[in-house]
This record gives sequence, C-alpha cells and structure tokens, in this order.
Amino acid sequence: VLGERGGPFFMGGGVTMVDCVYAPFLERWRFQLPCMHDGLEPRGDKYPNLLRWYDAMEERVPAYASRVQGDSHTWELALDGAGGGPTTEDGSEEWLQAAKAEGNADWRETSEGWKAYADG
Repeated sequence: VLGERGGPFFMGGGVTMVDCVYAPFLERWRFQLPCMHDGLEPRGDKYPNLLRWYDAMEERVPAYASRVQGDSHTWELALDGAGGGPTTEDGSEEWLQAAKAEGNADWRETSEGWKAYADG
C-alpha cells in the first residue's frame, strides 16, 4: 500500500489518520521483528517504501519525532518476560544473564525451542 499513492505516507503526500493508527505498530515492529527473525529489518533497504515512511514521519510529524523510542535490548527483555522467548521453568532470567556473561551475543541460540520458533 505504501508507495501506491505517490507519497511516503499511506494515503499519499500528507500524513493522515491511517499513518497515526499504524505508527505504534510499525514503531514496535521496527525493533521487535529483528529480535525474532534474523534479517527482517523493517527499516532496511529491503523495504524502501517503509523506509520512506519512517523517514517522512520523523522529518514531517513533530509528535512522532519526539516520541519515546524503543530499542532492541528492551524488546529482547520484553519478549522473554512475556513468554515470547526462552525462560527457565521458574520464570527467572538466570539463563539469560549466564549467556550474556559468557559473551553469547545472540541470546536466541541459548534455547533450542526459541531458536526453532525464531527461525520459522
């Protein structure tokens, strides 16, 4: 849909309610999807129309530009705590701290179940 109407926004050259409705989802997915699926970068070159949308929102919509932004680390922790990532039987994150202490930069590989889910 993005790009079909000649502008960076969903309905064309100007921001509309559609952009405002999708903004929270697209902002969350910007950080959440790469945590769950390697190579899926919503703000990457693979999706030029979506990249134009992110850039236009930041440049032309003051409320969007001043938002509280997420980050990958916060989403990794949120996914773990919500059951979206690996946890120990008692729900603790001891395994995560141990994996990070050992220098395991990709925490998803510390659990076969999570790795299978993340890999599709």
